[in-house]
Amino acid sequence: MLAVPASVVFEFCHSSLGRTGVVTGGLGLVLAGAYILTRHRLIVIVVHYVLDAIELLGHEWLDNRVGSA
Repeated sequence: MLAVPASVVFEFCHSSLGRTGVVTGGLGLVLAGAYILTRHRLIVIVVHYVLDAIELLGHEWLDNRVGSA
């Protein structure tokens, strides 16, 4: 029951990011659902880490592409 309100608050806290904040809220809900289904925090932590790493690498790649052009 608390997954939806927690995701809304999470999204609100990231609202300064614009559309990315909305995506963040949605991903928070997906991760909450994953925890509810599996009851394994480690799975949620690893998925969160992988998503953050992909985002970081994507930003680094884009910065390098724009900087070298």
